[in-house]
Amino acid sequence: MKGSLLPLLVLLASLCLAESAQANTFYVATSGNNANPGSQAQPWLTLQHAVDHINPGDTILVASGTYAGCRIGRSGQPGALCTLKADTGATVIVNIPGPANRHNSNIEVELFDDTVRYWVIDGLESANSPRYGIDIRITYFITVKNCYVHGAAVTGIFLAFSDHALIQNNESAFNGEHGIYHSNSADYPTIRGNRSHHNHAAGIHMNGDRFQTPGDGIISFALVEKNIIYENGVGGGSGINCDGVSDSIFRNNLIYNNHASGISLYGIDGSEGSSRNKVYNNTIIMSAGARWCINIPAATDGQPDPTGNQIRNNILYTPDTGLRGSVSTYSSAVAGFASDYNIVVNRLSINEGDSTLSLAAWQALGYDTHSIVSTPPALFVDPAGNNYHLKIGSPAIGAGASLAEVTIDLDGFARPIANPYSAGCYEAPSAACSVSLAPLSLSFSSLGGSGTIEVAAPATCAWTANTANGFIVINSGATGMGDGVVSFSVTANNVTVNRAGVISIAGQSFSVLQGAQFTDVTLSNPFFDDIGKLSARGITLGCGNGNYCPSASVTRDQMAAFIIRALGDFNPPAPAQQRFTDVPTANIFYAFIDEMASRGITLGCGGGNYCPSAPVTRDQMAAFIIRALGDFSPTDPTTQRFDDALPSNPFFAFIDEMAARGITRGCGGANYCPNDAVTREQMAAFLVRAFNL
Repeated sequence: MKGSLLPLLVLLASLCLAESAQANTFYVATSGNNANPGSQAQPWLTLQHAVDHINPGDTILVASGTYAGCRIGRSGQPGALCTLKADTGATVIVNIPGPANRHNSNIEVELFDDTVRYWVIDGLESANSPRYGIDIRITYFITVKNCYVHGAAVTGIFLAFSDHALIQNNESAFNGEHGIYHSNSADYPTIRGNRSHHNHAAGIHMNGDRFQTPGDGIISFALVEKNIIYENGVGGGSGINCDGVSDSIFRNNLIYNNHASGISLYGIDGSEGSSRNKVYNNTIIMSAGARWCINIPAATDGQPDPTGNQIRNNILYTPDTGLRGSVSTYSSAVAGFASDYNIVVNRLSINEGDSTLSLAAWQALGYDTHSIVSTPPALFVDPAGNNYHLKIGSPAIGAGASLAEVTIDLDGFARPIANPYSAGCYEAPSAACSVSLAPLSLSFSSLGGSGTIEVAAPATCAWTANTANGFIVINSGATGMGDGVVSFSVTANNVTVNRAGVISIAGQSFSVLQGAQFTDVTLSNPFFDDIGKLSARGITLGCGNGNYCPSASVTRDQMAAFIIRALGDFNPPAPAQQRFTDVPTANIFYAFIDEMASRGITLGCGGGNYCPSAPVTRDQMAAFIIRALGDFSPTDPTTQRFDDALPSNPFFAFIDEMAARGITRGCGGANYCPNDAVTREQMAAFLVRAFNL
């Protein structure tokens, strides 16, 4: 009997393996039903149903919408990972815990009586979780990438006892505690390419925690690299906080404007003070009133103190002029401690900041013998704009030592590019780079959108595109050599004020401007985008109370402000004397009207008057715009373009020039409607087209 059953059992086992190895794709949508097969045409409804019904190698694609979360308890396999992913172009928001969740977190990964293995969570947004945004416990080879986690009551992305975790290219912001928290005796984490900002405590917190068992109370062999960490720590907690984290690498991180410390290596809960770590090529710029750039205190509870830490090729700046500086440790002779080839301020400490030493006194102890003192204006392209790429001539260029562990920079360029190794997270620019951008700016309505930047550069010039503004996403072309194209997108602006950001490319700045939405401009308004772009540029402030008054006529004094601001002058000088009899100094557009006349854009309305309250007609508007563009005498057309714009009209040539430049298509039916008043929504379109706004 056993002999006859064995071949059948082997066959059944092989069929089961073959079935589990076949990768399938399933779909979830807010219009779905869990009784459906989960196909694209008949999707499932809930995330929980989806994660409970897939096999190793399967992928779940989620359509745009708002969902309850889920708890993942099944496992994938090596080479056959399970994936929960936002569908291409989808915005998937998880804003409440799922029905199977046990920790009151939005997304949970935990089996309780076993280990969850081999999952990828990709591209989801967790909003306003009552505890953790993404909560991962007792796992092995779990990846969280491309997610946006914000507004959690505690931490954005939390991990406990999770070995070989990969936390990559996420944004974690505005959370009640930490941005990313990797805890317990979980080894081999990789935390890479994340943006962690405006969290109440640490940007990235790592805690070995000897009080949680099983484990040795130490996080070992971590790789923390290429993260951008800023505006964290108003409640305490470093940009990167390490309690019992040893034998790890921290490289190419940009840490700026944090309010506690930059990187802290210590031992409170961990079994030992963080030891034998390599802190290489980071740029740490502290905010005013913050603590130390690198902080290495003694252990607090009888554990071994931190030893063997290596600090090389970093830029460590604080504006503090008192008892805070670049590096603080607990003794003048810490076993195995080394620090060199850094850019520092002239304050360091061997007694945990109770007093400071000058760089010269610090060097007398054998530390930082090749390091130098410098300041952000000397080092960076635009420190005021948070662009910490090295400027040409920066003293950080070539100031570093060659390190086998650091072969690229934060942007992915090889080290070195054309010089010896540089200090900081960015490698040196090439002196041969002469980069130009086209255009130099783009504006967007509150809905956001996408754009491209043409980069012109010599074939040997390596460049990067980088932004410190979270609402701008660089989609492609972040690095290049020679000519290239940078593609980016802008997220929706859900607040009532404009916002502006910068994309920095090889020391050149590209401006991204985004308007706020006006209450009385609906999405169905055909001029919605044009009005938003005017708002983004500051050309209009609306008509008051959050409104734009789109159908109201444009008056001649308003027109002056529109035109002059579109030309880039937002504060024209007050004239020495009153030009027009009917434009007194009390008119809020007084200076704009005079500037129009000074530039020859207007001659007034006759008799020494300007008629500021009169509506602007469409033929007058044509003359205003074409003169503002520098053409004061356009050529008369050889044929009549519009039936109702006759050669006898004094603005005949201006109207035709408007059409020739693509600024107007008329008012329909081969007419231009020259005597009609221009509405504010129409004016938005005319200005955007005329001035390439």
